Amino acid sequence: MSEELQDLGALIQSKQADAVVGFEVNSLGELVMEVTPASLPSFVEFLRSNRNCKFSTLMTSRRWIFHPLQNVSKWFTTFYPCT
Repeated sequence: MSEELQDLGALIQSKQADAVVGFEVNSLGELVMEVTPASLPSFVEFLRSNRNCKFSTLMTSRRWIFHPLQNVSKWFTTFYPCT
């Protein structure tokens, strides 16, 4: 499954190069995509409409992360596909 997710991440990144900053498959086996905020609406539309992605519903989770060693704070929005 991890290899399939790597392939899917590479495909999405190649098709949405302006939107995708980077991606990884994390230790939980989830495909994590970093997307520019301005590109989020078109990125989500791509996930829904691209026949290779086949996402029909996305649920979101939003959280604030603070990295004290780097003195950086970020909002993260996590999308969970429901196919």
